[in-house]
Amino acid sequence: MSLVAHRVTLQAGPRMLVDTLDLALEPGEVLGILGPNGAGKSTLISMLAGLAVPACGQIMLDNQPLAALPPLTRAQHIGVLPQGDEGGFFGSVADFVALGHYPFGVAALDLAPLFAAWELADLAHRPLDSLSGGERQRARLAQLTAQQPRIALLDEPLTHLDPAHQARLLAWARNEADAGHSVVLTLHDPIGPPVTATACCSCTATDAGNWARRPRCSPRHRSKHCTAPARRRSGGRAIGSSLYNRHLVSIPPPSRTS
Repeated sequence: MSLVAHRVTLQAGPRMLVDTLDLALEPGEVLGILGPNGAGKSTLISMLAGLAVPACGQIMLDNQPLAALPPLTRAQHIGVLPQGDEGGFFGSVADFVALGHYPFGVAALDLAPLFAAWELADLAHRPLDSLSGGERQRARLAQLTAQQPRIALLDEPLTHLDPAHQARLLAWARNEADAGHSVVLTLHDPIGPPVTATACCSCTATDAGNWARRPRCSPRHRSKHCTAPARRRSGGRAIGSSLYNRHLVSIPPPSRTS
């Protein structure tokens, strides 16, 4: 299943966040989106999920306009982990995680493997609002996993997680890609531990709102030609544009007026 943005423009009021972006997310791909606060990463995630409408251009899901699909149909294919939306939920962790399966009806889902994968078994019957920030983030990841999306869009998923669970999350992303699914992650730190695992092709923005994309490497050539991280300059600081096991999009800082 492919998700394609065709000549998409994103704006926040009068400010241009993304100008004429062409982006194709293919099965088996992990895509990282790097940028500072206010650069438009969350807005881009919302747009790719069909939750925000681009000022220009179109998003296509398997050659169908994403905006034309009913929300429930979108949810059967695309899963979103926003930065935080569980406020006001007063049920248990198990109830919260089970909601991820809602787009597929009332059929029961065995939650035990999800609790084991995200180390939630001992927390399943506790109220969600009694958990720590890291525990809640793992519950949100378990809910996303319960949805079983073929395309997963995660907005700053490393937030609140300790290094061990960050590594677990990135291993999950690789496993999803290896299973033929697609994963998008927004990040702040492209060179910190565990993100420095191998990467290849990159997508970079050369100016505010303008994107330039390097060609992707085929799987046959990744290990031979794509082991060294690409680098670019942003605000006088070199940023490694390697991400995990596929490639990375770098969003420049928002433009400032003097």
